[in-house]
Amino acid sequence: MNKPAITQAAARKLVGFFAWLLLVTAIGSAAQGAEYIVDNTNGSCSAAGPGTPASPYCTITSALTAHHEPGAIITVMPGTYREQVTVPASGLAGSPITLRAQPGAGPVIIDGTDDFSNPALWTQFSGDVW
Repeated sequence: MNKPAITQAAARKLVGFFAWLLLVTAIGSAAQGAEYIVDNTNGSCSAAGPGTPASPYCTITSALTAHHEPGAIITVMPGTYREQVTVPASGLAGSPITLRAQPGAGPVIIDGTDDFSNPALWTQFSGDVW
């Protein structure tokens, strides 16, 4: 039994389809950049990243400072972040910089104040004035 031969026209269509599929995949991956994790409750967090689940950023600001390229996704884990966040860039149409809370997790609170709940942070000025 002979197998039917593929025609040149069919081969060109097949090559064209795979080229189109490769292009669509490349465009789709360019529109969505890398994801970086922020988790100030993780003992391995740091200001230098790299922003992985095992070694996340401690602050939203440090993640944005390092990764504000178009398509970047900054995922923030639940917690209270005592910082004021400024986005240093806007991304591009169709490829924005995305800041989001971890889907399905607890709340993310951005509180732009300092935490003085630790008495060691207080300094006595005079008498009972701290």
